[in-house]
Amino acid sequence: MAAFNAEKGKPQFEGTVNGIRLWSSEQGYTDGSVKKVCGGGDYAEWRLVEKLVFTYLPPGTAAQGPQQEVLCEDGSVAGAGQHFVVTDGPMFRIWYESGERAFPNEATAKRVQAATVQGQPAVIVKPLTEEGFDRTWVVFATKNGMIQVDAIDMPLDQALKIAEGVRCESC
Repeated sequence: MAAFNAEKGKPQFEGTVNGIRLWSSEQGYTDGSVKKVCGGGDYAEWRLVEKLVFTYLPPGTAAQGPQQEVLCEDGSVAGAGQHFVVTDGPMFRIWYESGERAFPNEATAKRVQAATVQGQPAVIVKPLTEEGFDRTWVVFATKNGMIQVDAIDMPLDQALKIAEGVRCESC
């Protein structure tokens, strides 16, 4: 909680790292240039898929449902992914998002850094503590968008290992 309180009230990071844009929650409400899924339209359909392949999941991981893909009104794929929980507490989702490489975050600049995942440009948002308290993000570029590992209460090394093991031929 000390780490959480120390970061509380400090400005959230807004900017581009390794070609991936991060915006703050406040910027998401006030900046018209922030990425809009489906071009600002609605999701038209959710369907079951097996688009993403996971070569590593932590021991004790269970899926919280099947892998799904979401389509926009024009029939384009907005994204696909799946949610998981680990026996000892962490939760995470692996999600492919098409189009602009951009996502919201709530971290200060000191937690954001450039990286490389699977040989691709990536950005990492480190958790508040080495043990993984709070939220961890590993986001890397793909041919048609980006893949995100968005974890709660997971150490960064585990989130990186998951990201290195995600495969997607059409992403």
